[in-house]
Amino acid sequence: PPGTIPEERPDAETAMAQFRMGVVRLEALAQSWPEQRQGVGFAHHPVLGDLNLPEWVRFHFVHCRHHARQIRARLRWLAAKKAVRR
Repeated sequence: PPGTIPEERPDAETAMAQFRMGVVRLEALAQSWPEQRQGVGFAHHPVLGDLNLPEWVRFHFVHCRHHARQIRARLRWLAAKKAVRR
């Protein structure tokens, strides 16, 4: 989908703000979900199958960490490219 393709020249502050907002939203969802329902099916992942809430949160932690690494690498690459131009 179009929203999943990174911009050619991402704005670092916008990228980090969007990332942090996603983490806050997931945290709020996890805290608001009834404790007695956290161990039952929560969502279906196309590869991992049915996940309960703790599994879903763990998946997103790993997934977000992966994207954070990609963002940092991209920002380092852009900074190095900018430094070469000077």
